[in-house]
Amino acid sequence: MGEVGCGKVRLDMVIFLSLKIYNMKKYSWKLKNYGRGIDAKKIVKEFERIDSVYGSLTPDIILGEAEKKDCILHSLFEWDDSEAARQYRLQQARNIINNISVEVISNGKPRDVGAYEVVTGEAGRSYKSVHELTVQDIEEVRSNTIRDLNYLNEKISFYSEFSKAKPHLCNAIKSLSK
Repeated sequence: MGEVGCGKVRLDMVIFLSLKIYNMKKYSWKLKNYGRGIDAKKIVKEFERIDSVYGSLTPDIILGEAEKKDCILHSLFEWDDSEAARQYRLQQARNIINNISVEVISNGKPRDVGAYEVVTGEAGRSYKSVHELTVQDIEEVRSNTIRDLNYLNEKISFYSEFSKAKPHLCNAIKSLSK
C-alpha cells in the first residue's frame, strides 16, 4: 500500500486512476461537425473556467457566459432570435413525437413502446409509425440499436461500479447482431 493524501490507497488503484485521468485529456466532439471548427479541448477549458468561477456548470450559466461575444462558446449558439425560436420549436416537435407510446402485445403481455422510429427514406431521415415499418426500416432500427448499445457499453466501461451490466449489454449486442 502507498500513502496518498490522508489515507492509504492501493498503489495499483492510484496508477489505474492516473491512467484514466491522463486519458481523459483527449477531447473530441461526439458529432464531428458540431463544434463549428472549434477544438473540443478549448471548450472543455472554458467549461473548467466557468465551473471554477461559478462553482458549478449548468446550461443556464453556460448560456450566460456565451452571450458575451468574445466568449469561445458564443459562435456555438444561434443568436438570431427568430431562427433560435424555430430551432427550439423543432426540438419541441422531436420531444413530442418521441414521447408518444403505443401499447403492443409481446409474448402475451402488454407493454408500451415508442410509437415512432426515425428511419431513412427517399426524403431523408423522418419519423415513421412502428405499425408501418418495413423490413428495411426494422433493419435500420436494429443497426441503430446496436450502435447505441455499443456506445453505452463503451461508456460504462469507465465505471467499475457498472461492471455487472457489461456482460448483459454484450449479450444484447450479440443477440441483435445475429
